[in-house]
Amino acid sequence: MKKRNLVKGIAVMMAFIVSVTGVHIQPAKAKTDNNVNEDNKQQYIIQFESPDIYESITKNYDMDVLDNSMTNSLDKENIIIAEITDSEAEKLADETGIVALEEDIFVTGSTNNDTKDILINTDGEKIYNIPDEDSTVDNISSYDNDIVTINENDRKNIEWSLDVINANNNEYTIGNDTVKIAILDSGITATADINVEKRINLIPGEENVEVLYDDISGHGTAIASVIAGKDDENGVTGVNPNAKIYSVKVLDEDNRANVSRIAEGIYKCIDEGVDIINMSFGTTGDSEILHNAIQAADNAGILMIAAAGNRGEQDKKVEYPAAYPEVFSVGATNTKSELSNISSSGNELNIVAPGENVAVLGIWDEINLMDGTSLSTAEVTGAASVLLSLDNTKSPEFIRELISSAANYNAGTYNAGIIDLAYAISVYDEFAEKFQTHKTDDIINTQNIAVYSADEVKASWQTTLHENVLNGFSGISAAALKIIKKGLRYPDDYRFGDSFPALNGNRNYIADYIYIAKLARTTYTDGLSNALNDVGHPINGDNGTYSVADVKRYLSNISWSDILGYAPKSVSAERLRNDQGRFLIGMAMHTAMDAYAHRARIDGLAYNGTQADQQTLGSGYSDKITKDFNLRWTVAKKVAEGAATQWTGEHDFSILQFHKAVHEEKLFKMQHFLSYAKNSDSGWSGRSSSVKTFFELRKADE
Repeated sequence: MKKRNLVKGIAVMMAFIVSVTGVHIQPAKAKTDNNVNEDNKQQYIIQFESPDIYESITKNYDMDVLDNSMTNSLDKENIIIAEITDSEAEKLADETGIVALEEDIFVTGSTNNDTKDILINTDGEKIYNIPDEDSTVDNISSYDNDIVTINENDRKNIEWSLDVINANNNEYTIGNDTVKIAILDSGITATADINVEKRINLIPGEENVEVLYDDISGHGTAIASVIAGKDDENGVTGVNPNAKIYSVKVLDEDNRANVSRIAEGIYKCIDEGVDIINMSFGTTGDSEILHNAIQAADNAGILMIAAAGNRGEQDKKVEYPAAYPEVFSVGATNTKSELSNISSSGNELNIVAPGENVAVLGIWDEINLMDGTSLSTAEVTGAASVLLSLDNTKSPEFIRELISSAANYNAGTYNAGIIDLAYAISVYDEFAEKFQTHKTDDIINTQNIAVYSADEVKASWQTTLHENVLNGFSGISAAALKIIKKGLRYPDDYRFGDSFPALNGNRNYIADYIYIAKLARTTYTDGLSNALNDVGHPINGDNGTYSVADVKRYLSNISWSDILGYAPKSVSAERLRNDQGRFLIGMAMHTAMDAYAHRARIDGLAYNGTQADQQTLGSGYSDKITKDFNLRWTVAKKVAEGAATQWTGEHDFSILQFHKAVHEEKLFKMQHFLSYAKNSDSGWSGRSSSVKTFFELRKADE
């Protein structure tokens, strides 16, 4: 592969096309229009040779340096993000001591030019037009059944892709050396099926976001499950469940980022001393800033693995960063172990792996089939981590060449072979000897490749729409779900504290859930003003403890334009009240989930929600306690599903969403559960005897 360098100066890039949730990196508008004001400032990334040069140069420019990095990783590389005019950028490009200067390309989700929404699957390969904002799954005429969710009654084909790459965990022993994998993506939602060693969130404003809502798009969670999902007969089994996963979040809830944040993420990975970086995204534009970060990681001995791209139906070009020589580029195969027609296949392609109908874990612990080189990349990352665990002192070059030498070329994959983990392990010692003398060409894989038909793989799966992450709720359209997600995240973006106790949940989560949910439903049907006047809190109405007057004041003055993404007056009254109701039901679901995220009690040990995840609980806990703490995430998601069922069905928001079906008996308990439930429902005494018995048997820890 050839090294690609930018000419020093302004890099007017082509559009980035990211192999994630329909994400495209859009270049700043080119200044070719005569009507454009050249004095308008644009956001640029600038790298200087040294801090002294930065100080001397910036004195002569009207430069607004932005403090939007979350770490000092960019500072250490003498990189700044600044707003300057194009004319100043042209002058800067000629200054001595400028390493790189580029427009800071922004990442945004795809939309079309009319009023219709665009629905995108988790890898962004296929785009579906939604006829109108209230359309349901059944109304999407262009849906072609390529996104499916597992039928829990038949799981026999769930791990077919592991068979293809000979990565069935039962067939070999993973090494003892620790391997740290950084997943540079959209975060990883809290789940009992994936252990996350450390979470690094580089999204400005997300300092308070809890791990239950870390990954709203689901892409990072899917990637993590393929790499390191637990081998416990639940969820998705990853290639290397023993890997230590570092979640480095660079994509926000709308799957947006910019080059500076991606570069910051890479430098942060260097600071953390990770062994492997997984990058399931790509771009057609060559960024010097990005390449500099890639080279720095390579110099630090980090193995980088990236998606080649899903441009098979366009120009087949391998995207960056996969196209850089320091990065191991991964393409996708179909179920027949042939190169997928969605996969990029340019000269820079190094290896291929299954990338169609691959099983992944969703953010609500549902299991989906997905397509894309993003998934292929995760499989190769998992396999590479297994090989590195045999001896984590081996260089990235050693692992790349071992994988390539042991690959199977006995299928229609052109110049790139299919990764074969078991064979790579079997020839590991032989390869290590020959690697010293660069005589590894005689290692040839002659094994047969597992082949499946698409029908065979899909036979065990039922169709649904992946963007509908609340699995099974076909009454929630993609447009509606987008608003619900905003409400789901909002309480973490704005901590209510004691200012609005009825929205906070810290006094009685169950009562507050019921209040907000009913407020949401009444808003949806009758409007926000009527809902605020008519809906009372289950506890003491409008007293000083749970003041609905405070809620009315807050929600009446909230910036709905910012939340909904449009001016309220620009849509019909019906559309506005529907969306406001959807936003509020998202907030209600957040409160219901927080009841377990913040009030877990296991074996007498309380959890108050302040730690990031089970890995940071501290030392001295038994494996059972650590495992049981993970159940709070599972239970919280079950409660949210109960709320969604009521939202699309009977609208009976009550304590019954917290009934025994969502609990793990004898393992998990919510603090103050009984008192919360009794004080939240005026109809407590009229409940069925079985429900009363259940609640009464769960002794509250007052």
